[in-house]
Amino acid sequence: LNLARSGFGQQVRVVAETAATRLQLRPASPGAELVRATFVGPPPDVRTSDGSVTMRYRRRLLDTRSREIDAQLNRDASWSIEVDGGITDLDGDLREVAFGGLEIRGGANHLRLRLPRPNGTVRIALTGGSSELRISRPADVPVAVSARGGVAHLRLDDVRRKASGTDLRLQTKRYEAVPDRYLLELDGSVAHLTVSGS
Repeated sequence: LNLARSGFGQQVRVVAETAATRLQLRPASPGAELVRATFVGPPPDVRTSDGSVTMRYRRRLLDTRSREIDAQLNRDASWSIEVDGGITDLDGDLREVAFGGLEIRGGANHLRLRLPRPNGTVRIALTGGSSELRISRPADVPVAVSARGGVAHLRLDDVRRKASGTDLRLQTKRYEAVPDRYLLELDGSVAHLTVSGS
């Protein structure tokens, strides 16, 4: 799948309605294409409208084939990403992409994100449980973590906590004073959460 840039503005929203087991996001090579995606397994239905790209898998009973999306994103657009229906693995190297936020509804078994410098408060939201979340952002960028449902093992830079079965909120230094920052909102139990600076 190759989508040209024409017809889209600077803000682009990607919606993946998944039965996909794996979603990989990474920056595209410089060029005019908005997004280039390859698929393993049955391909999704792809639609574009009003600045959105929707990749929708039709759910079929007794279809156990794996589904993978490898999406390369244009570096000049600002990307907001939504995943509906949960996902097994999401690996996003977004360090060279203008990143406007991520929302996952339905849980993510394994989530790994490498993030760029944010513009304003950039929200990453996960509804549903997860076994492992690993998020890396520039070391001097503040981040706040709000978790409902508990985190069994948490590492936020140098802060480590174990077996928190209650709601928690933590934030790094200067979070309230700096406008460009990340907000991580979790609704559902998480086994391992690591948020680190690089």
